[in-house]
Amino acid sequence: MELLWGVLFIIATLQSTEVGCEGPVTLIRLPGREITEYRSFRDVTILQFTIPHNVRLASWIFNATEHRMSPSLVTRCRTRDVSLYLKHGSYPVINPDGSVFPDHFYTRRVPLYDLDFRSDSSSAGINITCPLPGDWFAVAFLSYTDPNNDQILQQGISPNCVALIQASVDVVIDDHVVDITQGVSSLQELTLSDVGGYAIHRFSVPPRTWLCEVLVTVSSCENNAAESGLDRCPELFLSASSESLPDVITNSSVLQSSCRDFMTSPLCKLQFVPSENTWAYIKISNSSFIKEDDQVVVSYSVTLSFSSSVRSVLGSNSSFDTESNAVNADMPNYMSKWSSESRVPVLRQSFSAFFAFNYLRMVPGEDKTASSINITTDTVTVFAYNVHPISDIGGTVSLDLVLNLTPELKNLTRSSYNISVVACVDYNIRSIPIFPNFCLDHINQTSVAHMQINTSMKAREARIHIPHPESGMWYVSYKPFCYVTLYDSSNNVSYEETECKGLSVVGLSFGVESYPCGATNCGDFGRCYNYNSGGLIYSACVCSYGYIGWGCTDDSKVSSFNDILLAVLLLTLSNLIFIPSIYFAIRRRYFTEALVYACTMFFSTFYHACDSGEDIYSFCLFRLSTLQFCDFYSAILALWVTLVAMADLSPLWRSLAHMAGAIAIALGTEYDRTSLWVFVVPFGVGLIILLKQWVWRCRQQRSCYPEKKYYNKFFLPGVLLFIVGVSCYTFLQTRNNYKFVHSAWHAIMALTIVFLLPSRHHKVANSEDSDDSSTSSASLWKRGRAYVSIRWLKRL
Repeated sequence: MELLWGVLFIIATLQSTEVGCEGPVTLIRLPGREITEYRSFRDVTILQFTIPHNVRLASWIFNATEHRMSPSLVTRCRTRDVSLYLKHGSYPVINPDGSVFPDHFYTRRVPLYDLDFRSDSSSAGINITCPLPGDWFAVAFLSYTDPNNDQILQQGISPNCVALIQASVDVVIDDHVVDITQGVSSLQELTLSDVGGYAIHRFSVPPRTWLCEVLVTVSSCENNAAESGLDRCPELFLSASSESLPDVITNSSVLQSSCRDFMTSPLCKLQFVPSENTWAYIKISNSSFIKEDDQVVVSYSVTLSFSSSVRSVLGSNSSFDTESNAVNADMPNYMSKWSSESRVPVLRQSFSAFFAFNYLRMVPGEDKTASSINITTDTVTVFAYNVHPISDIGGTVSLDLVLNLTPELKNLTRSSYNISVVACVDYNIRSIPIFPNFCLDHINQTSVAHMQINTSMKAREARIHIPHPESGMWYVSYKPFCYVTLYDSSNNVSYEETECKGLSVVGLSFGVESYPCGATNCGDFGRCYNYNSGGLIYSACVCSYGYIGWGCTDDSKVSSFNDILLAVLLLTLSNLIFIPSIYFAIRRRYFTEALVYACTMFFSTFYHACDSGEDIYSFCLFRLSTLQFCDFYSAILALWVTLVAMADLSPLWRSLAHMAGAIAIALGTEYDRTSLWVFVVPFGVGLIILLKQWVWRCRQQRSCYPEKKYYNKFFLPGVLLFIVGVSCYTFLQTRNNYKFVHSAWHAIMALTIVFLLPSRHHKVANSEDSDDSSTSSASLWKRGRAYVSIRWLKRL
């Protein structure tokens, strides 16, 4: 796969070189980074790339590998699915869990590229022609799966594996970009052949430029092939774009114009709305078929002109068909009054918290700010604000808009017409608001406006949220419209724009504010935190109660109250099955074991009562961590004392085993209570003691120990129950069935104790054995005391 990507990249490079796209190949490689399973946006790994100017082709290559971090019963790591999203300017805003974005979220501002591959060391890539320069960000993670279906595996049984992702990008820079300036026209030459040919010019766009006009004048057209001639110049294409090289194949926002017969008209014109204060590019290429080995040299000059008037844009493309996004040539009379834009002076205020800032309007001639503005009816008012790279892109920008109902405005709306304010929010470009609720963009296409307020439908307020805004200039274009409501014979409602007679100014209250997680701060079911991924800071919501999504507003996976109550009842009341175990332990005079079983029942009940109620039906007697420790500790200790009881040790050794096990299990549980070894070691040691004691008893008595009746009626059923319980606990638990399987584990383990705990009638160790053991213990004690006395006398 890596070889395939390398071959494809070389082919693309050679093709670019053939048409004049020669330039250095720059390699950017990032070190391996760990990726984790996606549960919310906090789990992503962010990768940053910086793309220079004049890039013809950028090829991203990614691969992921699995690494085992700790020993386990399974030695190999399984490969997993990896998802990756790539975007320019800021972190991608994604919802792989299918969650619904909160209301008024503006998520798709620039193209988003996605890629899925496996963590098997194979390479996958994304090729982008003519990418925007600047910062590109990718977020990578192990592909989302429903956590309710994830298997809960005991630590140590499955391998502890870490997936690492490596990334690199190769870029091909076009060296044949010629800078031009306004007012300077120099003669250029372009060689066209059967394999293509093009020329690219770059120029700087002044601020507040609404229309750029490019004129290409062809002065001569010569055929260099001796065997054939041309009766006319080949057809030429002009294409234009802002910031990046024009690419009409993959970029739908590139404008183009065709120039066919230069013998009749040597001029080729292209008009477009550029981004201000950036580089704009013009590409001249041919689309005619030229004979093989034939070359045509075209001499031409380029002339630039800029206009800051909005009317210049509407003069050529002014009336819009919103159903087909088409433009016709009939310009209404009221649009002829539109002049240049009115730019609002702004002041940025930054605060100490991450991603906390706002923009306020500066009052001209006064050293103060205001949150309100008056916009005129014959001018497009533009509010421009800047989002800084890295430091600003990790939060959420909220824009608010409120229409101020003044007495004059109320009188006009009652008697004459209604007022509607259309606001267009754009990144790096400016749109023109169009009645009734559309925005005309830089490629002469209309889209629904992001915000609209009016006086008739009681929609005086509007809000929009921009999560992880791209760095650079953002523009909010306002335009008020006056309209009347019409009803036809069928009583259908329509709106007709009219001239704003007697009204020149409309008052607005607005706000541009940035917060770490938005203005709602994750709502009532989540909390906002800041995270660090490779030195890049971003904010994300951590949801509770089963809520998901960017603002913790999606309740599609919230458990019902009945399900939560059922889980609490099953996980707590299932522990009551330990009561028979406690009863039989007391009846068989196993008082220590009965106390341990009672503690196991008590702590397991209150641990699940605290952990499983989701703060709705929860009751925490102690801290959750304390209850969890006691639950794990008492459960393992119950296993230990049961094995010691089955081994039928003498009172001396039984007491020693109880104390040694209690100390060792407490140490292991505190060190890592979820480890497999904290369960395996006590079980293994106890099983060795049990088998050794039983074998010794069999040899001493020269008969089977315990008796066959215990094996047939109690031991074998108890072992089978134990195997079934451990299998359910180890292999069958998922988050979805946890309340059922874990409750069954409680019941099976409690019943296992009833079968395995020895009875006085099933034990071969009778009273004589007890007397012998006590006698032997007493004799050992006397011998030890005598030995110490003799040693003490010798020292004297």
